[in-house]
Amino acid sequence: MNSPAPKRVVLTHSDRAVPANATHIGRTDPNQIISVSVIVKRKNPLDLRALGGQRVSREDFDAQFAADPASFEALRTFAHENGLAVDEAASIDVLCADKTGTLTRNELTVTTVHPLAGFDEARVLGLAALASSDGGQDPVDAAIRSAAAHNIPSDLPKRISFVPFDPATSRTPGTGAAR
Repeated sequence: MNSPAPKRVVLTHSDRAVPANATHIGRTDPNQIISVSVIVKRKNPLDLRALGGQRVSREDFDAQFAADPASFEALRTFAHENGLAVDEAASIDVLCADKTGTLTRNELTVTTVHPLAGFDEARVLGLAALASSDGGQDPVDAAIRSAAAHNIPSDLPKRISFVPFDPATSRTPGTGAAR
């Protein structure tokens, strides 16, 4: 007896043109797990320019700009109704994502940096690289290190110690010293 065909779900606005250099490699193994990241709607729009470099506490940010809980519930409901699993990245505060090359070229890249007042792009990337794991396999760390390598400020601190990110504590401890 044949099992019924799985229900096909069409997501609105998800049709994309096939890149010119794409190669069809065949059907996907039905047992293969495909991970998909979903960006959910914020409680309120976030306009960094309007904040003008003003610091916002985690509590205030969560209250004003975090993801709308109704969006999470809609996602959970959709997943449940369609036999999908939802893994929540509760320890992530900020996710840097490249919407143009991750799937087509299988790589993350830093395309834009929005420095706050008193910082420039090179300094932000340099400091981010100091907080990234050297030689690790994390694609976000690799993208940050690659972007920072193009213009390294000479006055960045020297990294003395570094412990890779721990999702249990949401921290990447390290120490540095002035050059």
